[in-house]
Order: sequence, then C-alpha cells, then structure tokens
Amino acid sequence: SSLIAPRPDKTSASVTVHNTGRDFMGENPVWCDRTGGLWWLDILAPALRWRSDATGQTRRILLDDLTGGLALTESGKLLLAGRTGIYLFDAETGRQSLLFDPEEHLPDNRFNSATVAPNGALWIGTMPVDNGPGPGSLYRLSPDLTVTVALAEVGLPKNAVLSSSGDSLYISEGRDGCLRRYPVDEDGRLGSPTTIVTGGLEIGTPNGIALDEEDCIWVAMMGGWSVNRYDPDGRLLASVTLPVPMPTALAFGGPNRDRLFVTSTYLRMPAGYSGIAPQAGNLIEIDAGVRGCATYRFAL
Repeated sequence: SSLIAPRPDKTSASVTVHNTGRDFMGENPVWCDRTGGLWWLDILAPALRWRSDATGQTRRILLDDLTGGLALTESGKLLLAGRTGIYLFDAETGRQSLLFDPEEHLPDNRFNSATVAPNGALWIGTMPVDNGPGPGSLYRLSPDLTVTVALAEVGLPKNAVLSSSGDSLYISEGRDGCLRRYPVDEDGRLGSPTTIVTGGLEIGTPNGIALDEEDCIWVAMMGGWSVNRYDPDGRLLASVTLPVPMPTALAFGGPNRDRLFVTSTYLRMPAGYSGIAPQAGNLIEIDAGVRGCATYRFAL
C-alpha cells in the first residue's frame, strides 16, 4: 500500500469524473485531435482505452501483454510499448508489428509511459516489471529509429516532457518521489538535473506531468488527492483537489486544449479506501483555465 494523505474536505469545482469504469492502473492519456477523443492505457488489464469527447462513448481493447507506453503516429497507428518492446498497433484490426526492443537482454524490465517531443522524437523510460528496486533507463528514439540512451540509470521514470524552447526536460522519478529538470543541449544530451519538487506524505509524490502554453508543469500527485501546477522553478501556483487519492497521468485535450484529462488507479490503496474513494480508477477531467501544449505525433 502507498502512503495517502488525509482526504480533503471537498473536491475542486473545476473537476468532473467520467463514468469510464475503474481501471486497475490508468496511464499515459493522449488526446487525438483527428478523431476528437482520448486514448489511454489500463496497464495491468492490460487494455487500450478510448473515450469520444462528442458522445462520451468508451472502448476497451484487450492487449496481449502488459503495456505502459502510448503515443500517436503520423500514420494514424498507435505506438504501444510494454514488456516485450515497442510496437505499431492498428486499433481497428488489432494487428501489431514490433519496431524494436533495446532491452531484449533485460527480461525483467518493461517500458513505461512515452512522450513525443516537438521535433518528433520519442522519449520513453523503462522500469522493473515488479516495480522493484532495480534501475531503468530513459531512451530517445528518433523517427529513423536511431536509439540514444539519455539516462543510463533512472528510478521508475514517468513521462519525460520537453519545454516549449526544447532546452529543458522535466521528468518525475518514482524511486525517490522527485520532479527534476534537466538542461538539454542542441544534440539532445542531458546535463546535470535540478530537483524542483520533492514529494511527501502531506502533498503526495510527483507522478505523471503535462506542460501548458505558459511553460508551467501540471503534476499528478500520487497519494495527495490533487493535481498541482508549478512554475519551471518548482513554485506552487495552484492545486486542484480530486475525489481520488491516486492520480497517475495527465494530458491536455479538447478542441481548445484547455481541459486536462487525468487517469487514476485504485490499486495500492490502504484497506477501506475503495469505500472512501469509490471513483478511483475512473477518468477525470479538469477545466484548467489555460491551454496546454499541442500533442505531437511520432513521424516514423
């Protein structure tokens, strides 16, 4: 079980909970502007999820193996990453084809959440399948499938997100519960990090992140019943209180990109919390009041 802060007295007025069904571990939401809806994963089902913004209808596509990373591609196919590598997936036919697996020699690792940068490169991390103490790595995958190890050892990396200028990369590391900012040079190499947010029992620990057009970072606070907004130096600007204790990942979406979609989980909650937080595991929407950065596609 995770440590969870006391339940807040009330949920923020900007929050809506969608009746999408309880995901074991909702993750990696991605807004699709071509179809007007949201894709996300239930890692442990494992399943690919979909919700139409216009109708509210949902889909659940069962997957063959544990899958933790999701991204859009220019071709319209989805990029899925999990225990056995990175695949192209056709959601209509269910067909998938392996692109590559840089950790084929590490069968106890799996891929975690993925992000596409403005230049079309994919940033994706790995972690132990059993959530154990071993390290993972952070990779940068170019559209020509050139693979670069950006960080050789990182503890439970979540989605790495680049600033609008491309000179900073933000990533939360679950092993020590910190959000860090790395300088990025012209060749995509990372410099020495700066810790900008440190988690704790009262606020939760930084998990999934998303950036808005003002270069501020929205962070799902695992165990903290909230999504927080920070400036690039880690100063808290706003906190949105949720009806669930374990938000997992974030994505801006909607026609104006001013709504923040939040996945969540009901696993690892202490005994009795399923009654205290019955909406845990559902998809949540926040009226953010600010536009998010665009969703980029992997230009394979």
